[in-house]
Amino acid sequence: MNAPHKPRTGVIAQAVASYAAIAACVTAALYLAGITTLWVRLRNAGLSAPDVLPHFSLDELLRHGLTWISPAVPALLILAVLLVASVFFESLLDRRAETFQEAWARQIETPDERDQWVEKFRELRTRTDWNGIRSELRTAIPHAPSEAERKSWKAFTRWLTLFAGWTVLIVCVLMFVAPLWLPPILAIVTFGGVVVAGAMVGTRPALAALLPLFAVVALGFMANAIVNPRPLPLVTVITADAPKTHKGDFVLSTDAAWYLGQRHGQVLVISADDVKCSRVTSRPRQNPVWRYVLNKKASEPKPGKLRCGTAPRRRDVEVQHAIVVPARGKPVCGELTLGPGGEVRLRGMPKVKAIEQFLVVDRCPK
Repeated sequence: MNAPHKPRTGVIAQAVASYAAIAACVTAALYLAGITTLWVRLRNAGLSAPDVLPHFSLDELLRHGLTWISPAVPALLILAVLLVASVFFESLLDRRAETFQEAWARQIETPDERDQWVEKFRELRTRTDWNGIRSELRTAIPHAPSEAERKSWKAFTRWLTLFAGWTVLIVCVLMFVAPLWLPPILAIVTFGGVVVAGAMVGTRPALAALLPLFAVVALGFMANAIVNPRPLPLVTVITADAPKTHKGDFVLSTDAAWYLGQRHGQVLVISADDVKCSRVTSRPRQNPVWRYVLNKKASEPKPGKLRCGTAPRRRDVEVQHAIVVPARGKPVCGELTLGPGGEVRLRGMPKVKAIEQFLVVDRCPK
């Protein structure tokens, strides 16, 4: 009795299934990167990651995972272009070497000598021994059958010399230039990885030998993006008991509360209804090696703009205001702002030594 035939899976269904599997793997990698990045950011802020991580949703973890794209993708694209250029350059040399092999083999009259030389030259091409091929060219150039081939072979030797310089340049870029854009520890690890990979596999052929070197550098940049993220932003919050302000690392905000890191594992929770104004200031990543070499510090990020109110406001109300009753003089109402140090200020208000009352309002009374 014949066994029932299994239904064949169509090409489109297989393609869709493979793309779905790839998408699932990429999504899982982004979630893992987001958890790792957030773990590092919380640890650097002096907070307990196991206590804080459960408060983040899956969407927020995915957004944290996407933060590695900014520093990593440009570096990976540059590395990919250099690798493709190296492979393409070497393929052109191999085609010209094949042309020279056919032309010079015709000049060898003895069949045994011809077969022996062709076998030797094929081995040089297989090992991409461009120095050996250049030596064969120099031997053959004085005996070229025509002036056109002599010029062509001389041009080929120049291309071989150029490719040797290109290979040295690529190795120097991978060993010395690329690590300069990484923080010190990752730069040392990446440099050591390139040295070990180069010693184990060499630099020829480009597709098989240079690929491990490029992979080490690419992993270094991806690790830098994930384990060396930007620190948590600094946030300044004005609450309902203004002019008192709260400062801390911006951990998370929800419809119910704001979470501000206070170091030493402490998190300040502020009700979202009490938040009147806020300002978020980003912080730079750890300095790369080139800044240490040039003794050039990263510029301090500019403080963020003061944003007041969490709900949509009427068109005639754009900013928060406050009424200040000084100990001496008449009450003053003005636009509420934050100074460089986080202190509360009123735009256009003269300095006073003592304040009896401070009241936050939507707009100044007429």
